[in-house]
Amino acid sequence: MKFRLPILFILLFCFCISEANHLIGGEITYTHISSNNYRINVTLYRDCNDGKLDNQGGGSSTSQGSYLTEAFIRTTTTNCQNKNIGSISLTKTGFENITPICDLNKSACGNNPTYPYGIEAHYYTGTINFDSYTQYNGCGFHIFIHQATRNEDINTLATEEEDLYNYVYINPWLENKSSPSFINPPNVLYNFNQPVRSGDYVSHNNNDSIVYKWSAPQKSHNSNIQYKTNYSAQQFISTYCPSGTNCTANPSSNPPQGLYLNSKTGDYSFTPTSLNQTSTRVIEIEQWRKHNGNTYLSSKIRRDILVRIINENGNNAPKIAADETF
Repeated sequence: MKFRLPILFILLFCFCISEANHLIGGEITYTHISSNNYRINVTLYRDCNDGKLDNQGGGSSTSQGSYLTEAFIRTTTTNCQNKNIGSISLTKTGFENITPICDLNKSACGNNPTYPYGIEAHYYTGTINFDSYTQYNGCGFHIFIHQATRNEDINTLATEEEDLYNYVYINPWLENKSSPSFINPPNVLYNFNQPVRSGDYVSHNNNDSIVYKWSAPQKSHNSNIQYKTNYSAQQFISTYCPSGTNCTANPSSNPPQGLYLNSKTGDYSFTPTSLNQTSTRVIEIEQWRKHNGNTYLSSKIRRDILVRIINENGNNAPKIAADETF
């Protein structure tokens, strides 16, 4: 149901939310350009069986989503007033088919779709100069997007079609550094009852300390989306456990037990056991640095992405006969 809001309410709050059509995820990173100038990099992920983004994308859907034209910046602590303080204009730079099959044209994003799934990445950039925010010197910031809605097929969250809110944390005052950046597209499709061994790996400065964590999806600032009973950010899907649910993760067992994440390397492993389950996983990556002998949080990036358990008979994961060290 849609409601007509008073004009004043719209003027106060419309800067936060843009309409989109069934997004399956997104992420934000940033790149240092010079001095206090940074480039903001936003990626939105789309299911090609649903509506297009910015009137662009493959697939047979004729429905259209709205344009993503802005990201927003806010302070994050009470000492820094904890409020929205500005916006960043975004320009779309392109999109690509990232479906994990050899012939992309056969995906649901292609012109000869014989494969039922299709995933696209849509890219946006903008710039910010923190010289315009010197009154907040010493403060950390969230640069965020707020889109409606998430994909409606998710069946592990307590509520459906929640907004997609995601951010990157930046502290530009001590040093001018880029955030970590993801090396590969996210894994979305996992095969039923087949071991998964993968990771959301990043490139970063060799002097940084990188910490990987599972985190909760959000619908607005500091507002997490709750999972259904027996699910959580650390257990976002049903996984193989000989003793039942929520067993201790064991990545070296065959098949892997529980849901394992190595906080230092980003390696994760599990064996999905619920066919057609669709969930949301969020990997949060912190970048810690030393400055004048003190350790501080320089950056935090988050990849919020839908996952789907499918059944591709005969497509078994290979296993390398070697010692496994995690």
